[in-house]
Formats: sequence, structure tokens, C-alpha cells
Amino acid sequence: MKTSKTVLENAPHPWGPDVEALAVAFGARLSEGAMFGHGTLAAVLGYGRPDQRYYDVVRAWRRKVRRETGLVLKAVPLVGYEVLKPAARIAHSGDLQRYGMRRIKRSVDIAAETPTDKLTGDQAAAREHLLKVGGAQLVIASTARKALDGAALRKALNG
Repeated sequence: MKTSKTVLENAPHPWGPDVEALAVAFGARLSEGAMFGHGTLAAVLGYGRPDQRYYDVVRAWRRKVRRETGLVLKAVPLVGYEVLKPAARIAHSGDLQRYGMRRIKRSVDIAAETPTDKLTGDQAAAREHLLKVGGAQLVIASTARKALDGAALRKALNG
């Protein structure tokens, strides 16, 4: 009887050890306003930005930091990641909400444009639900208090 073992090239490796390495390396330095450059993170991990694994591990680390400490790490293009201060967290949260409203509008548009004659009863009910809930969210967003303009927001954030 012949036995052979398949050896995978570029086999997947778990993220856990790499996420823990980042947690150990930067845990004490996690404070509001701290910056972590891509080069510094890459030095700890042993691989850098061109590698998709880098982004996946850093994303998992950012989630871990937020879950365990409540601190939010935001990407700074071409630089690295910044631990947001409270005022910047509010601005970041507003940005995420605005992007979310665009997605909700697109989902409502897609549901509205879907022909009902090709849907089953359950699918038609799901379409109606998406239209009602998404429409209500859009109405709430459009009638909510208007956001500060860009200059006023920058002034408020910078003190």
C-alpha cells in the first residue's frame, strides 16, 4: 500500500499568532492620538503592505483592540493607523453613517427596480420589507438635523 502526503504550497496560516504579536508589541503604546506606521507594523509581522495577509491581520488586530479596549484605529492613507481621540471618533462615526446611507439608498433602489412578477410570495414580501425599512431610514436621515459644514466641523474638532 502506497501512502502519500499532499504538501500544500503557500498553505494558509492562522492569523492568531500574528494578531497576538501585534497586541504584545503595541499593547502598552495604545493611547489616543498614537500613530502606528505601516513600516513599524511590517517589522513586527515580517511582511508588509503588498501582501494581502498584512491587511487581513491588521484588520483583525484593529477589531481586537476595539473589542478589548474600546479604542478605534483608523487608517491614515500611506502612513499607517491612528488611535482616534474622542472628537475624531465622532467625525469618523458620522462619515461611516453617511457612507451607510448611500448603501441603504442603493439597496432601496435595487429592490424598487426588481420586477415583482418574477418573485415568489416570500421574495415579494422581503422586497416590500426592504422598501419600507430602507425608505424609513432614508426619511429619518433626510429630516434629521443638518450636519455641521466642513469648516465648522474642523473648527470644532481642532478646538
